[in-house]
Amino acid sequence: MKIKRACSLKKIAGAFRPVSFSVLILLFASCDSPNVREWMGHSPVQGWFERSPLPGWMKKIRLFIKRKASGFKPKDTVIFKNGGMLQGIITERTASGIRIQMDEGIVAFPMADISEIRAGETLVKHESGVEGPVVKEAEDGPYPRLYLKNGNIVYGQLLVREGDTFYLKQAVEGGGFASYGFKFDEIEKMRLWKPPDDATVDKSFKEFRRSNMKYFFKKPPYYILSTVESSDAVMYFNALARFYDDFFLHFFDWVDPSKPHGPLAVILFGSYPDFLEKSGLPKDANIAGFYMPKDRMLRLYNVKETAFVNYQVQGSEYVEQMISKDKKMIENLDSHTYDNKWEVYDSLEKAGHDLEKRRMRLENLAREWTIQTIRHEACHQLMHALGYADPDRYLGAWLSEGLSDYMAPENIGEPNRERLMLLKRELDAGSTYMPLQYLMSFESGSGKNSVHKLSNEYTGVAYAQSWAFVYFLRNKYPAAFTAYLLEVKGRDKTFNAEKDIALLEKHAGKKLPELDKEFEAFMAQLMKDQIDPKEYTYYRFFNPLTLFPAPEK
Repeated sequence: MKIKRACSLKKIAGAFRPVSFSVLILLFASCDSPNVREWMGHSPVQGWFERSPLPGWMKKIRLFIKRKASGFKPKDTVIFKNGGMLQGIITERTASGIRIQMDEGIVAFPMADISEIRAGETLVKHESGVEGPVVKEAEDGPYPRLYLKNGNIVYGQLLVREGDTFYLKQAVEGGGFASYGFKFDEIEKMRLWKPPDDATVDKSFKEFRRSNMKYFFKKPPYYILSTVESSDAVMYFNALARFYDDFFLHFFDWVDPSKPHGPLAVILFGSYPDFLEKSGLPKDANIAGFYMPKDRMLRLYNVKETAFVNYQVQGSEYVEQMISKDKKMIENLDSHTYDNKWEVYDSLEKAGHDLEKRRMRLENLAREWTIQTIRHEACHQLMHALGYADPDRYLGAWLSEGLSDYMAPENIGEPNRERLMLLKRELDAGSTYMPLQYLMSFESGSGKNSVHKLSNEYTGVAYAQSWAFVYFLRNKYPAAFTAYLLEVKGRDKTFNAEKDIALLEKHAGKKLPELDKEFEAFMAQLMKDQIDPKEYTYYRFFNPLTLFPAPEK
């Protein structure tokens, strides 16, 4: 058997990618050392190595692919000096090296490569029994990078996804790649490209920066100007960063890794009047935030600082202070003269607690609304940066707004509860869903057929149904929706609503009237499963968020 160069390694790795197999490609010390030669003599692949010369690309490859044996339960963990770990059953151990049973074969390693042996401990969580070498983050290191939940950082030259596993490929000396697989739930975040600097941000952002903005927060790819107080600002900055991380983990298939995006500029105002004035909006505008494709800037404000919320919060705090003073006065009263003083005290204390709970709930609702707006508008910005939302080409409002509302919940993929309850309220009032043919006729942006030409109330309904339709497609036709979206990205200037409908029908394999029926049945079941009657009653009769501005207009 003649060993070929790295192309053979790539073919072997490709052949063993199904979940039923484990790909074990480890980087260790040079195979030229006497210890390695000695221990290779005890390996089941002794004949293979004896008959084959060791080319340069093999010098850091130790051993590789074995099919997963039924019932195999590794018990020992070997920790290598390069940070990698391997799990199996140690069958022999001497002063010069070990042999360890891995699936259907035995692998040998010299003690010179080993940092520690943990007998009887199963430390590797990955089903392959292998955890690749890790490095601390370095500015000059390669991309892409995976940041794991265990605190480790792994890097490589190529990242691919197969099912719920991401394979990070590291270049091997002489050509080819060594692949390391990581499950979706092992990964905290990923970075596909070197962080962009702010040299290419729009000049209007630089002008804002020279104005009286209190904070400048730099965490590439985001560059943020803010006048929000620090306690809330940190929360909102973290929400923005989490959205970015969530997007790439969940929708990696939508991204072209060969085309990095530029810097993402954000302005977060602490005052609603400042937001309106510096964004060039009229005083009666009903907007909580918006993304402007022309200057690629995201403009937002802290809903918690609106006059309505401040009035309610300050009023509640004033009454709470008065109750506290009255309680202290009652404590000093003579119990013989005022025999019911503790009943009055308890009533005041309960009233104070109720006020505090209501105030905190209102503040939390305002913060949550701000965070949902941040995620919604940040989706518009990122989809533009990735090439989907080209303002010179037609894009359906149902897709643009539906996707952004799909991203708005804290956990991507969960129902957007505010949109879901709005739809139920409309249905309970006797309304019906818009036919999908009509919903898909509106264009995004401010064109002549923009969804924003509708009344404010009907625009809100269109947003809600757009979210619902995207949610339906993501759950019932996930592969078809991704294929449709990738083709939409490559649309030309002749693309229009009719072509949009035909493209969706092509990938779904069904006509819109049939999808209409499926969609309505799906939503009926979703409302039954997801809407709590008490929560819905509160939403209908006392929902402070209905007094706040809409996400955008």
